Amino acid sequence: MVLGSGAAGDTSAREVARRSDPADEGVRRILFVDGESGVVGRASARVERLVDRAEAITVTDPDDALDAVGEGRVDCVVSGYNLSGVDGVELLAAVREVAPDLPFVLFTDAGSEAVASDAIGAGVTDYVRAEDGHETLAERVRDALARRPTRRPDRFGSPGEGADTSRAAVREFATEVSALFEALPLPIVRAVVADDGAVRLADTNDAFEATFGYAADEHEFPEFLDGIVPDDADGIDLEAVAAGGEAVRTEVRRLTPEGVCDFLLHLIPIDRPDATSVYGVYADIDEQKRVERTLRRLHEATREMFRGSDREEIAEIAARAAIDILEFPSSGVRLYDEEEGALLPTAISEEATEALGERPSLGPGDGRIWEAFDRGEPVRVDDLDSVETAIGYGDHRSLLAVPLGDHGVMPLGSREPGFFDETEVQLARVLAANVTVALDHAERTAQLRERDAALQREIDRLEKFAGLVSHDLRNPLSVAAGRLDLARERVDDESLLADLDRVKDAHDRMMQLIDDLLALARQGQTVDEPERVSLGTAARQAWRTVDTADASLDLADSDAVVRADPERLRTLLENLFTNSVEHGIPNGSDGTSDRDEIGAADGAGAMDEPSETDESSETDEAADGVRTDPSLTVTVGTLADGFYVADDGTGFDIDSDAALEYGTSSVDDGTGFGLAIVREIAAAHGWTLSVEDADGARFEFRVDE
Repeated sequence: MVLGSGAAGDTSAREVARRSDPADEGVRRILFVDGESGVVGRASARVERLVDRAEAITVTDPDDALDAVGEGRVDCVVSGYNLSGVDGVELLAAVREVAPDLPFVLFTDAGSEAVASDAIGAGVTDYVRAEDGHETLAERVRDALARRPTRRPDRFGSPGEGADTSRAAVREFATEVSALFEALPLPIVRAVVADDGAVRLADTNDAFEATFGYAADEHEFPEFLDGIVPDDADGIDLEAVAAGGEAVRTEVRRLTPEGVCDFLLHLIPIDRPDATSVYGVYADIDEQKRVERTLRRLHEATREMFRGSDREEIAEIAARAAIDILEFPSSGVRLYDEEEGALLPTAISEEATEALGERPSLGPGDGRIWEAFDRGEPVRVDDLDSVETAIGYGDHRSLLAVPLGDHGVMPLGSREPGFFDETEVQLARVLAANVTVALDHAERTAQLRERDAALQREIDRLEKFAGLVSHDLRNPLSVAAGRLDLARERVDDESLLADLDRVKDAHDRMMQLIDDLLALARQGQTVDEPERVSLGTAARQAWRTVDTADASLDLADSDAVVRADPERLRTLLENLFTNSVEHGIPNGSDGTSDRDEIGAADGAGAMDEPSETDESSETDEAADGVRTDPSLTVTVGTLADGFYVADDGTGFDIDSDAALEYGTSSVDDGTGFGLAIVREIAAAHGWTLSVEDADGARFEFRVDE
């Protein structure tokens, strides 16, 4: 059995155990299993001198210890709790599988009532705290060796002929538990369950009487139960425990003179000829449970802080949580103001105001509160009257100041000196950490809101500007167009008419620029409520509104769905399709093209919806992009985190990234708005747009996580 990854160090001790002569009854070999603290190793030499005929063997690897026990060369084990890779109770359980009757003493400076209770449940012979000293440990080891049977079984568990090992083990364990009655500081009670199910209170130790106020020789079992089991708590079915024959470990609530407390209860049944004794070992876990309940409430308060609208509201919630949840007498939150360079009294509880009065801002050098903020570490003062302070603290005698990162500090106080122990400090740090995270979140949220507001103001400004430009330009253009029509009616000269046609082309281009400007302002607005849109359906609809010439549309994944604004997704696809068709198809024998950002947006520059005659002349296959020998293929497909639109045309004649900028065009009559509008639509959805210029043009849209 491999217990842990202990050091391979003490193999010499292991070899000593193997080489020792098992027939030598005069020497009693005590195996000391040392842990991280070294407390067991330091005790081994002292115990060896205090116990007659003792031979100390020290190991640090639990696996070496288990091997030595398995060899049958050990008379007693003394183990620490924090071992290498395992704890002492786990080693005890492993030893009990190999040597059920071997004395095992747990000697530790890291134990607790819960650890002692677990050890008893696992069958420990004795439990000694390091603070009790080496002499006490030696005495317990001597007693454990004395209680062990004189005739040693061969290889543990293989006794001589005719021995009743089960009854012997029961008697041995009962003897050990009885010995622990007065030795352990844990409350222990013994009840006897008769064959007919009747229960009698048999014994209680001093620790039990001190904890609960009941003694076996003064109270009957029903009175005992009524006195320690609260009305809302479940009782224990001792008859079922006795019948089951197995130890039971459970958490219970019990009445004490101080009130209702939480305990870890070990019930250990021991079968006797005429009845079954059930030992109940209580370990006080009330403080542990209180901390758990406090942490749960702190978690709920943290969630409330995350819902806070600003830093001030979070500070108010935190100040109340310190009093209502942690039960500190007074609290407050001081947030740092960069302009003033001081900690402002943002949220000071009524209790703190009553004890301190109105508090000013605190700057560098202003006492322990500023010191905690400046150092970034908690500052605790157990008695303010015994130290010099830069500022007064009113009626407070105790102070704990916990920093909140760069945000500020949380001062906590009490009129009672020495109020904040280590547990209180740890709980205050947990609260402060949660407040800091909530303040970080509020700060980021405020920055995002400010950015969104600034962006919205910019969009509104651009849209207003575009509207004004549109209004101011359309009116004179309309007048110019009217004058141009009148001029055409009065002119017969072909050369003049040709000049007037060029004027009309210039008017049309100006109108197109105005439309594009308006579209650009509109498409840049953030998409707040995207919908599930079929990418294939949107692509087919956009394809039908574009003059596709001899090009073909290929839908690589017709079932794909994207979250988008349906109209703006369609506009994006229309712009990309028109860009591919108009600028990806070679227009000369040398294979060059006029690829450019289209001068259309929102359908501008594209065909109107086809008439019934047009639709009837186009087969369903053509509508879906299935054509014979197409000169250009445009593909719409999906990515792991988005979608793409690509063509197999001639690619870009200009830098592909520059093509996305406003007003960038590779041809004289290009407006330079088409792909810029595509970029704005992508940004409005929160998509990342990338362009590749290899074997045609490829536009990839990825969803930002």
